[in-house]
Amino acid sequence: MSEENNQTNEEFDVELENDEETSLDVVKKLRQKLRETEEKNKENMEGWQRARADYANLQKTHAEQIQNLRSYVVSDIVEDLLPVLDSFSMAMNNKEVWEKVDQNWRMGIEYILKQFQTTLEKYGVTEIETKEGDSFDPNMHQALETVETEDESLNEKISVVMQKGYKMKDTVIRPVKVKTYKKKE
Repeated sequence: MSEENNQTNEEFDVELENDEETSLDVVKKLRQKLRETEEKNKENMEGWQRARADYANLQKTHAEQIQNLRSYVVSDIVEDLLPVLDSFSMAMNNKEVWEKVDQNWRMGIEYILKQFQTTLEKYGVTEIETKEGDSFDPNMHQALETVETEDESLNEKISVVMQKGYKMKDTVIRPVKVKTYKKKE
């Protein structure tokens, strides 16, 4: 028990100037020491809370950076795979040749294409739906040529879709390549 008292006395060690100090003076000194200790404790707590908040912000920023990097890498890989999807489409759109191919083989190729499309959709990749007559949107379309027209209603409309475009979630990976109408002047 005497060790605990010594420890407690050391924590609140107050130097007495002389033996004549009253207990009131001792209490004043102890109160001052207590205020100083509480202030130091408050500073330490605030510092700890700031460090904790900084760490939480760092974790959040790190998670966002990882997600952005992942999206960038996936987008880059998908962009490299789009010509393969274009090749499938070109092969299957040649109806005359496609119909001459063995039916079982055609079904196998169509199944592979479906798997490929499903995998792309899993990563949020979708085709940008565009058809002839739609309004030209520079955020989604890339005009490769213009076709002159006298019809005012066709001005700035799409005349031909030359290559499909794709987006991943809300980001355009490859714009739709189109020809657009332009009114003759």
